[in-house]
Amino acid sequence: MISLVFTCLLVTLSVAAGVEPPVVSYTPPASLQLRDGPDILIREGTIVATAADYEMDGTMWVAFTLLEDSTTMLYKSTDHGVTWEYHLSTRLQGDVFDKLGLVVGEGDSGFVHLFIITSPQNGDLWDIRYRDGGIGLQMQVAVGPDTIRDFAVCRDYTGDDYWLYVVLTAPDGPLPRALRFLISASYGRMWNTADSLPYRVDSPHLSTGPNSHLYCAFTRGDTLGLLTNVWYLSRGSWYGSFINTGEEMADAVIASDFTEPESLATVWALWSQNYHNSGDWDIKYSYSTNGGRFWSGGGYLAGSSTVDEVHPDLRSFTSPGNQYINASYVVDDDVYRSVVRRYAHAAAPGQWSDTLHLNQGSAATGSRVRPKLCYSPGGSFSGAGAVFVGAGLNGVWWNAPYLSGIAGENRPKPEPGLTVRPSIGRGPFVIYVAERSGDVVIHDRTGRRLRVLETGGSGWAVWDGMDVAGSQVPAGVYFVRAATGEFRQAVKLVVR
Repeated sequence: MISLVFTCLLVTLSVAAGVEPPVVSYTPPASLQLRDGPDILIREGTIVATAADYEMDGTMWVAFTLLEDSTTMLYKSTDHGVTWEYHLSTRLQGDVFDKLGLVVGEGDSGFVHLFIITSPQNGDLWDIRYRDGGIGLQMQVAVGPDTIRDFAVCRDYTGDDYWLYVVLTAPDGPLPRALRFLISASYGRMWNTADSLPYRVDSPHLSTGPNSHLYCAFTRGDTLGLLTNVWYLSRGSWYGSFINTGEEMADAVIASDFTEPESLATVWALWSQNYHNSGDWDIKYSYSTNGGRFWSGGGYLAGSSTVDEVHPDLRSFTSPGNQYINASYVVDDDVYRSVVRRYAHAAAPGQWSDTLHLNQGSAATGSRVRPKLCYSPGGSFSGAGAVFVGAGLNGVWWNAPYLSGIAGENRPKPEPGLTVRPSIGRGPFVIYVAERSGDVVIHDRTGRRLRVLETGGSGWAVWDGMDVAGSQVPAGVYFVRAATGEFRQAVKLVVR
């Protein structure tokens, strides 16, 4: 353990005047809702960057950048990912935002903060603050002569009066400012430099616990850095651990459970490691059981000599007392890329669940488009799902445990005929017809038709619990009926 002590005072970050902000639009694209099988297509196009966050009411937000017209879009789902709606887009002529950050607030301060790097000054960082139903406020975070190469963002969970935090890298500047930490106590309007450390790093990652602790992970060549700040990024409140393996490392991520007090919390870190620098990439992990002060482990979460395991993500459910962590990574066999989700508990931080393969279609690889874990509280599934980019950077997609099963060896295969999962709940209800053609009809006990759903060639459909008029059906007994050729079957389900 290395203690890092700094005594400088908080200073206001200077910004350059007259810098043109990104142009924000609220006009929806021509085509919106597109779906194909159990993977939910959020938007088609060539995707070069993604970000995701969620609210405790189950709402999920996703941001992504389209290469075709250099547009970054913001979409929202209020039905646990079954459907997605467009909210805004932003772009600069000739500027492709290939790194995004997304933070969603809560309560009266429930803003959506979309962070982007623009190139007019060779790397400026902006926060586009958006309130649902309103317009975006474009705010400078780090605008000036420094070259901002990379960044990560998060907020704390102190309620409506949360603070925002940014870690950024400026490798072309003076070494003492190579790694900088910024704070906003005004929901993005003004930013202060909280601290700077003399590290030139790649792909920093930043997260927070339930109160004052913040965690930062980064790699640089064959070195992994794990930093903990115990008091809102204040100087003199750092603990640091550094691991040097002699093997190339990349894509470090870090997150804590929500145990209180935070000094007793369990913190996990994941990263990709190049085994003996042979080109065989594996996922390794470490953990701390005392709030990030000392670290143990360093074992393999996923290691195979026949496939690569790359691009991890790590996320906790931000509910006080939660002691679980969700992890994801991509298994790449050069033909099919599977998005894997696993979890662990603070009582046994080195014991991970079996793998759950989330996606049907093959995923893309790359740090900027790595699958992003996202929770949707109140859904009919446990743990996080994932926002991911399709193979060939084709489209941005959502899948979660209630929609998975095609690619997962530990998920039950659908039985012949018509199946509905779950058969009791509030929905969404996932419907599978083995015959793979025709429609399914939702009707009540009197035989009244409520909805007709197309299964197409995939055999899959999802009912969101709504009737044809878009109203939520009341609690009660309903039936799903399929008719294809000589095949006839009905399945009962109960809406609670």
